[in-house]
Amino acid sequence: MNVLLPLCLLGVAAAGACFERVSRMRDRKRYPAPDRRQDVGGHALHYRLRQNPQLADERGIVVVFESDGADWSTHWGSIPEEIARDAAVLTYDRAGLGWSEPGPGPRTADTLARELHNLLMKVAPDRRVLLVAHGYGSHLARVFAHRYPFETAGLVLVDPEHESLELALRRHSVPAPGASPLLLRALGFAGSLGLLRLFKVHACVPALEGLAIQPRQREALIARGFEPSVLSTILAEELARPASIAQVTELKDQFEFPVRILSAGSTMNAGTSPKNFPVVDFNRIWVEQAAELLKLSSDATHEIVQASHHHLALHSPDRVLDLIRDTLSDVASAAAIAQD
Repeated sequence: MNVLLPLCLLGVAAAGACFERVSRMRDRKRYPAPDRRQDVGGHALHYRLRQNPQLADERGIVVVFESDGADWSTHWGSIPEEIARDAAVLTYDRAGLGWSEPGPGPRTADTLARELHNLLMKVAPDRRVLLVAHGYGSHLARVFAHRYPFETAGLVLVDPEHESLELALRRHSVPAPGASPLLLRALGFAGSLGLLRLFKVHACVPALEGLAIQPRQREALIARGFEPSVLSTILAEELARPASIAQVTELKDQFEFPVRILSAGSTMNAGTSPKNFPVVDFNRIWVEQAAELLKLSSDATHEIVQASHHHLALHSPDRVLDLIRDTLSDVASAAAIAQD
């Protein structure tokens, strides 16, 4: 009897692992990489470059979408496609996320910014970049702008995370939410045994209703969220978070280009938060910290979408679209003045 139980558990684990492997093979056929891959130094990034052939490209601008932590290009919904009517647009998946190959560690903001730059040099050279960054991706965007200021045309920060957020939360005795490395490791292990799939734990899909995302996009998000490389990369980026925060904290930039900040009034949703979590206090501090980013530029604005949550691109896409288009217009006006 003592031997039988471990053997049964091993048998169940082996069956689960086999089920998961077969399911992943099926998902890879059903949801192959929709676009191209480009080597950026030993690993390839999945990307799509959209350009309207009828649009005279006089500005030399490419709009680059940078996703939040644990997110990738699909999380932007239809916004990149809409913006591609007005400008060249690059969407991509950071190494190890979406359909990109895993990259070397540590996965800090500095490493990610250099990989994005390598990608741009190969697929959209000689263009200035308008970086549209969401949440944690704002750290990468700021490091990119610091490293390559003459290649940066502007920043659009969508519900950005300020580097001093955790300190501000601690001062007000508000816990900082987020997945612990231990939990992420547990999710990876559970995923290898098929348990995430069995219990429909969709770690990379926003658990909110009313999102502007197509069914096919959602299905692809679910499928890719079970990939070992995706789960391990989410862990790697989380482990590198303290170093990334330190890198951003060291920056003392005062940019001359436009910086546009769009905050959600309800970044954390009460319906999906832990019981008794101080959601109101957290959301207030998040917005207050985002307002500190106005110091980044002499041409900076901050707008709050009161009724929206953190996934602004999927919950309030029209507000994000308007802001990007307005910023493109501001960039064009600034370039015209500089030429005169």
